[in-house]
Amino acid sequence: MDTNICAVIHTWFNNKHLFNVSMVVGKDLRPRLQITRDHSMTHLELYDRPDGHRPNQCLTYYKYVQTLYRQKRKERQVFTLTDRHTLQLEIESSLFLMRALVYLHLGQTRLAEKDLLFVLSCLGFVIKKSKRPGVKKSFKRYYDAAVLIYQKAQSTLALEQGESERANLFHQMAANSLQHLFETADQHAPCLGAEDLHALGDFIHENVPTHRPAAVACEKEFALDDPTQNVKTTGRPAGVVFREQVA
Repeated sequence: MDTNICAVIHTWFNNKHLFNVSMVVGKDLRPRLQITRDHSMTHLELYDRPDGHRPNQCLTYYKYVQTLYRQKRKERQVFTLTDRHTLQLEIESSLFLMRALVYLHLGQTRLAEKDLLFVLSCLGFVIKKSKRPGVKKSFKRYYDAAVLIYQKAQSTLALEQGESERANLFHQMAANSLQHLFETADQHAPCLGAEDLHALGDFIHENVPTHRPAAVACEKEFALDDPTQNVKTTGRPAGVVFREQVA
C-alpha cells in the first residue's frame, strides 16, 4: 500500500486499469474491500481506519494528535507537530484517500465523501500546525488535489440526486481546481507531476482511454451504511490488512 498522497494519486489514476476492485467476505464473515493487482491482494476495512489499527488506542492517529493538541492548550503549553506526527498523518491520509477512491469506483459516493472529508481535515491540520515551509508546501499540494477529488464526488452525488445544476457547478469547480494545480506546478519540487495532473483531468471529465480494459465489475449486495461495524485492534504492522483467504 502506498504511504503518501502523491503515490496514491499516481498509482490509482495512472494505473487504475491494472486493478480489480470488489467487495468480499472473509472467514470471519465480515465484508471488506478488496484490491487485486497482479498477484498481490489488499483488504481494507469498511469503517474507521482502513487498515484496522487503533493507534495509541484511538480510532485514528489524527484523533490521537488532536487529543495531544487539546491537552497542550489546556495546560497552556506549546504544541509541536513533530516529524513523526507528520509522517503518520500522511500515511493515514493516504489510507483514507485510497479507500475513498475505491468507494467512488464502487459507486458508494456517500462513503467516499466521508473519507475525503477526513483527508481534508487531516491535511488541513498539518498545514496549519506545521512550522516547516517544505511540509506546508507539499501538504498544501496534497490538499488541493484532495479538494479536486471531493468536488468531483460532490458533482457525482448531485447527479445521483437529479440536481444537474449543482452537479455542473461542482464539475466546474473541480475543473478550476485542476487548472490551479497546473498553474502552481513547481518543476523543481513537484509533489504531483504533469502525468498525474492529466490523469486527474481524465477523472474529472470521465475520459476512459479505449486501450485500457475496464475494471472487474464489483459486488454491491452488502449494506455499506451501517457504522456499527467497529474495527478491532490487531497486532499487525501499519499498512494494510491481509487475510489468508476470502470467499
